[in-house]
Order: sequence, then structure tokens, then C-alpha cells
Amino acid sequence: IGNHRRYCGSDATRSNRGHRNEDGEFPMGEEVTVWYDGTLSPASAATMPVSWMGPRLSTAVFDGIRAYWDPDAGRLNVFRLDDHMQRFARARRFQRMDAPWSDEELPAAVLEVLRANDFGEDAYVAPNAFFGIDATAAGGGSMGRECHGASVARRGPSYLASLQAIDCGVSNWLRICL
Repeated sequence: IGNHRRYCGSDATRSNRGHRNEDGEFPMGEEVTVWYDGTLSPASAATMPVSWMGPRLSTAVFDGIRAYWDPDAGRLNVFRLDDHMQRFARARRFQRMDAPWSDEELPAAVLEVLRANDFGEDAYVAPNAFFGIDATAAGGGSMGRECHGASVARRGPSYLASLQAIDCGVSNWLRICL
């Protein structure tokens, strides 16, 4: 990973919020802080109408980013954040999403979410963008052009030290405009 890591920040004066219990497990229903439409809030407060179909349909884009805890430095290192965010921006433009935030604001939002959660261990963060499509609008689902965004982080142990192999593949595809 070397120079592809990016400092996310933390210091030795960490809170005990969100740490493992005496059995080494995370508390059930651990509250995390999320970034939703430009604002940090507890995940339980980041709500959207249940009639929105955008997150369930092919009108959403997402990415998944690993962050690795460095216990010696006491900080979280985000793996290739700029590359992830450039790919996310391209996917959003591909879906013709005009976001209310700039391409420069999103990496800062990812770092802000990781700092706010202060996990103190490996983490995974998922930025998402989607249309607010309202299924209750007259005439069925209105293809609203309003773009919404969220970044949600969770604890995520690294698989790099594991003996378990993982498979992955990359597929190319072409959008056909009708």
C-alpha cells in the first residue's frame, strides 16, 4: 500500500465509544455517524422517504473503500481515496447525476465520516449517490433529477492477513443509448 495510503487522522486521546466489549465483540446496533446530503448525523437520524425508489433501482452509484488502522502511528490510512473518488465521480456523471456537492467535497466527506466514527481499527466506507425517485408521484415513479448522497462507514477487519482467499473480477460494458 505504501504511498497510496492517505492520512485520515486520529490521535492517542481516543474515546471509548464504539469499542469491543469484554468478549471482543461489537455491541449490537452500534450507532455510527454518516454523511447524508452534506451533513454529519447519527445513522438513525439520516432518513429518507420510504417511497423513494432510487436507492433500490439502477439509479444509484456506489463505491467501497478500505481504510487500514496503523497502531504505531495511531491513525487510519485510506487506500487510494483519490482514485476511488475519481471513479465514483465518473460513475455519477455516467448516470447523468448533477450532484449538489463538488467532486472535491466528496473525498473530504469520506474522511470526515471516518474521523467522526473514530473506530481505531480497520474500516470500510461506502459513498453512495442516488436519485430521489418518488413512487407515489402522479403517474407512477417520477424520474426526479434531484441527486442525494451518503457515505456510511463501518468497522471492517482486513482480509489481507487472512489465509482465506477472495475472488474478484472486472467486467467492461458499454452503455447503449436508445
